[in-house]
Amino acid sequence: MEKIFLIVNPGSTSKKYALFRGMSPVADMRAGTAPAGMECVFRSGSVTETKTGPAAAYDKALPEFLEWAKNKGLLGAREEFSASGIRVVAPGTAFQTHAAIDRAYMEALRTVRETAPLHVDSLLSEIFALTDFLPALPLWGISDSAFYRGVPFTARMYAIARGDAKRFDIYRFGYHGLSVASVVGRAGELMNRDPGRTIVAHIGGGVSVVALSGRKPVAMSMGFSPLEGLPMGTRSGTIDPAAALAIGIRKHLNTNGLEAYLNKESGLLGLSGRTGDVASLLSLEKAGDNGATEALGYFVNALKASFGAYAAVLEGLDTLIFTGAVGEHAPVIRGRVCKGLSFLGIDLDEGRNQALTEGEGMISGGTARVGVWVIPTGETGEMARALISLVSR
Repeated sequence: MEKIFLIVNPGSTSKKYALFRGMSPVADMRAGTAPAGMECVFRSGSVTETKTGPAAAYDKALPEFLEWAKNKGLLGAREEFSASGIRVVAPGTAFQTHAAIDRAYMEALRTVRETAPLHVDSLLSEIFALTDFLPALPLWGISDSAFYRGVPFTARMYAIARGDAKRFDIYRFGYHGLSVASVVGRAGELMNRDPGRTIVAHIGGGVSVVALSGRKPVAMSMGFSPLEGLPMGTRSGTIDPAAALAIGIRKHLNTNGLEAYLNKESGLLGLSGRTGDVASLLSLEKAGDNGATEALGYFVNALKASFGAYAAVLEGLDTLIFTGAVGEHAPVIRGRVCKGLSFLGIDLDEGRNQALTEGEGMISGGTARVGVWVIPTGETGEMARALISLVSR
């Protein structure tokens, strides 16, 4: 029987698992928080099942997924596994390459965890779970920032002394690379041509915008860590460093406290005072919550501003792609972001937009100069492709 590859994708607000036989998907699961504690959505082919459990079960999501797959006859003995690939979101030139996870790799992760704790903490936790449950399984780190190797100097650098940038490895690494690569590739298939000058908006718990020319990234909103750029669910996005320092001083926060404040207490949660979840904010807005309205307005304005800036960098725009949980399932946000952007060539067909809450498709009008698409992120497929390439060398 063909070997099975296990894909593990720990995010800032959820985690996903997938089984592949070669490049053929077998099953997947998404685990996230729910009012009852934890919610797991299992899928295999046309079969979808949902289970809820206590919040403490979140740490046991991997064995839960493998047990479900066994019960469905999709998985046999542990020896079937060939290798596992885990998505790595971590700042550092060393993490811009796919690599085997060994002792040195783990030590490097621990060193950088304070600069991207939302992702590195969940990554370390998931690595421990994997090595605990499947100790003999070869484990590879699949870089989420490898896609941005080779970006222009203007996208990679901060305006600091070059010697310090090199000495301390302070560069703009970019993230959501696996997602962006997957949707740009899919856009080319759907259009049967190169998408040209493209902006990809990955809008979920984390939010990033990327400009591409010839499918190559030339600018990206996330930088040294996934904290930079657009406002997100609980992350501030870009903030004046002096303002961040002032918050730390006035709230009597040490470095860890300030990091937690900017990563976990800010963004849409901080602006609204209620929640960082876009769907919940839309419901609150309907109920007349002014804080929700203001937070959503700030969010939409920031996205609009990034589209304008990146269209300028690209010297024009041919294709706009929405992806990520919000980008794929929230037509109201897509509509608000695109409203008034006809000067860029962006004109939505509102009927198409409102109708598309699942799957992929074009939502721009027939005569619009810019093709606007919704394409579900294909991170797991990109990870499987990279993993199979690594183990077959």
